[in-house]
Amino acid sequence: MVEYPYQSWQSTLAKENTMEYIITQNVLDDGKKRERTEEETKKFPFAFRIYDGDGELYFRGYSKIIGHDALDDLQNSYGATEIHYKTDLGWEEV
Repeated sequence: MVEYPYQSWQSTLAKENTMEYIITQNVLDDGKKRERTEEETKKFPFAFRIYDGDGELYFRGYSKIIGHDALDDLQNSYGATEIHYKTDLGWEEV
């Protein structure tokens, strides 16, 4: 089960054992960014950004693996079309 960004952060933390990623900033709603806890930093090492088709940033977050899980979960609800991961070369679309 994945926690969606419109649910509370407390709920997210309570269910993180089943999550593949966390959202740390929902730019569309309030834009507030939260820092990862020490445990989250270990559990979710890969930084990502999710964009719409016009290149507008929608979400920032971290995942357990490099993949499309967050994009798959958010694309229908928000119209997100791209996910980029931070690499040694900068941000790259996956």
